[in-house]
Amino acid sequence: MVWKSERDPNKMISSGLDSFDKQFGGFLLGEMIIFGGRPAMGKSNLLVWIATKMAKNNPVLFFTYDSSKESLTNSFVAAITGVNLDKLYHRELDTLEFAQVVKSLNSELPIYISEECHDSISAFRQYCENMVQKHGIKVVFVDHIQKMHSNRYGRNRESEMSYIVQELKRMAIELNIVLILSSQLSRNVENRAGSKKPMLSDLRESGAIEQYANKVIFLYRAGYYGIEVDEYNESVKDILELLVHKNTYGSLGSIRIKTGGPGFIAYEYHPSHELRERFEIKEEGFEQSKGFVLPSSRMNKKMDDEDFTPF
Repeated sequence: MVWKSERDPNKMISSGLDSFDKQFGGFLLGEMIIFGGRPAMGKSNLLVWIATKMAKNNPVLFFTYDSSKESLTNSFVAAITGVNLDKLYHRELDTLEFAQVVKSLNSELPIYISEECHDSISAFRQYCENMVQKHGIKVVFVDHIQKMHSNRYGRNRESEMSYIVQELKRMAIELNIVLILSSQLSRNVENRAGSKKPMLSDLRESGAIEQYANKVIFLYRAGYYGIEVDEYNESVKDILELLVHKNTYGSLGSIRIKTGGPGFIAYEYHPSHELRERFEIKEEGFEQSKGFVLPSSRMNKKMDDEDFTPF
């Protein structure tokens, strides 16, 4: 079954990353988006950051099936305030950090967190419908899709996942929301000779994920595989690459994010060879746009006032 959804620029919801929105068109109401990656690539952290950015203008519902509700709440607070996540967990906050946390918890940023309905797709849809009607939810996140189940198909996991994906796509269109899902990838990535960059065939458990998704975005860290420099002999230390391998209404390609510092501080990244071409400069470096913060156990950075948004 195929559902049609016309592209309307007025329905675009920003990812929070300018270069991504310009190159790939942001996210449209009615779309189902997949963020795929192997463990340790940063899927959950990236989804948390995107949710905090979207919630500035759109109510967000976040289903967590890979960690507890309390743990995810701590991740959101860390992402928004810049407080060290370990210090949040162990309640080791100084006076300024405590004030930041209190301010975030007393704010009205519309982020709703749930651990429910992972074992019934019909219950999941009903829960989302109720939240859309009650709170005007525009974006739903699920971390991650392989934790979802239905009461159909018994032990045939591929058929079950195909059914779940089709129902989720139908829901996104009928409720007119953006649905963002994280997905595990198969171990084929690790076992493959040569490049470890993910491919569509690496999506785990069902080809239906590739078929029905409007965008498929893979997270890739070359440094994780022991690579030190890229094809231009530039360091890949702390570089996260977002690879867009499917985009129903736009182009394919990739962008790179520079991360580093004591916390997970990231900037839109332009290699020095690209800067020389664009700006005709000789010195090496990278152009930084407005930074953003994701939770990290090593984070200990205070956000500037202009970057601070209460939760």
